[in-house]
Amino acid sequence: MAHPMYGINELLKKYPLAEKAFARTEGEIEAAFFFLGGEEACVKAPKKIIETIDQNIDGTDIEKQALIIAAFYSLSPGYLAADAGEFASKYDAATQAILDDLLAYDKESVAPQSVSRITAAVCICVTDATASMIAEGGGRPVPPQMLQEIKQQILESEKTFLPNLNAPRLEALYQASKQKLFTGLDKGAAGPRPKNKKPGGPQT
Repeated sequence: MAHPMYGINELLKKYPLAEKAFARTEGEIEAAFFFLGGEEACVKAPKKIIETIDQNIDGTDIEKQALIIAAFYSLSPGYLAADAGEFASKYDAATQAILDDLLAYDKESVAPQSVSRITAAVCICVTDATASMIAEGGGRPVPPQMLQEIKQQILESEKTFLPNLNAPRLEALYQASKQKLFTGLDKGAAGPRPKNKKPGGPQT
């Protein structure tokens, strides 16, 4: 185990199979979050995913570990397709079942509980990273059409995972994260605030 830059080594001691999954999917996770929020986001994302599931879902450590593993793989669809069929024989049947759910999930239907919880946890990390990127952008204007498209994508996505989530703390965290992003998007759409006018003399 050697992931000091992410601050997750202690957490992974609790979830040893998650360490194997992260070692496999690390590059894909980095790429996804770097695109969303730069280097800081990709460094913070793995710990955020683990903590979100660990602290906000009731269940055994084995159940939480399976969700964490599946969350990592959900960000690495190529590795998910390659590894899911062999996970039970190599590691753990409970995790295999969730990976199978993830592979079979039809995004037009309501997700099963396991996939709902994975999706919510990843959405929290994604919305947080995006909100931080917007905030650090100094109020850079967001085109109104893009603003509506982002909001609509989020609202459509949650129709598939909120009905079967059954995790009140996780849902509350998701709603708070979503509101933070929407507030940032609205501020970005309004553009930067005008500078205060100086009394008298020419304005700058």
